[in-house]
Amino acid sequence: VETMLALFILSAILDISMSATYLSDSDLPAVSSGYNGKSTFYGGNVDGNACGFFSNTFKTSSFPFGYYAACGSDAFDSGYGCGNCYEVTCIGPDGSNPSCHCDPTNPTVIVQCRDQCPECSTAHLDLDPTSMAAIVGDGLAGTCGVIKTVVKRVACEYTQNIQLRSKGGPSAYWYGLYTPDLVAGYGGISKIELKSSGKSDYDSTCLKTEGVSFYKCEGGYPLTAPLSVRLTNGNGETIECNGCIDDINAGDTYFDFGSNFPVTVTPTSPTTTTTPAPVAPTATTTTTTPAPVPTTQSPVAAGACDTSGRPIFTTQEDSQAWWLAVFVSNVCTSCGSITKVEAKDQNLP
Repeated sequence: VETMLALFILSAILDISMSATYLSDSDLPAVSSGYNGKSTFYGGNVDGNACGFFSNTFKTSSFPFGYYAACGSDAFDSGYGCGNCYEVTCIGPDGSNPSCHCDPTNPTVIVQCRDQCPECSTAHLDLDPTSMAAIVGDGLAGTCGVIKTVVKRVACEYTQNIQLRSKGGPSAYWYGLYTPDLVAGYGGISKIELKSSGKSDYDSTCLKTEGVSFYKCEGGYPLTAPLSVRLTNGNGETIECNGCIDDINAGDTYFDFGSNFPVTVTPTSPTTTTTPAPVAPTATTTTTTPAPVPTTQSPVAAGACDTSGRPIFTTQEDSQAWWLAVFVSNVCTSCGSITKVEAKDQNLP
């Protein structure tokens, strides 16, 4: 008896996975090995984007190295997803596009959500041009247009201090802050709290109640400088600065928070770094690399043995470095049934 089991072997991705900190994310489907998605690309928007980020704090020579994306649906989360980071791996063209293929050396990039894509679903990231060009073949961004991807939530690996920027027109009786930038770890900020000079409690709470790009502060007025600030990230972790906002009347002004969340964080639930198995190709498949679709494989029925007594593995004709399928035959009746086949790159520990 013979059957075909689809395997997905992507040594470059596995190598990168060991250096990234993977996070759980309740806003995305509960698939620990990643999320089947797709990516497009747009012209980019470093200044004046929906998240309230600006080019002053955008990093190109350090993390995220100029890579970012516009997010939609639950990934954008009414602006609270701004700052979250994702590992995006190109799997192949979305549909029949034989001229499109992924970068053969490194089809993976880590991007930060820094803008909104209103029409995008949760696992659809609209990449900036640099990010798309990094994971498809040289010069193929326009040719590909839309690609299938595997998306994983990862920690933002910033090493600088968090930067706060006040909203225009602040006073002792009204205050707002744009989305904090350079936030390490979980990236996105779910709540900002302020404490006036001389007070013992954080009695002003700032949320995105009047727009997706900034946090409007309620309570605690009149404010008295210097203001202390407490940030809560998407994992419920908090960090505080003592009197880091020294002028409450200065609008559109940056304030150095003085510290940052740790890059290495503990996920709220276990995650793994395996990549889902793709659907095995059929005779009508025209894409360069088949799209991954998690499936439940049926056990391989046991058959008679030859004199060697060992299973025989035969590769599918169109197998390649980025996708592998094998036929398993010569399975001994005494061995029972095969429910899973796993492979390991000999270059990995």
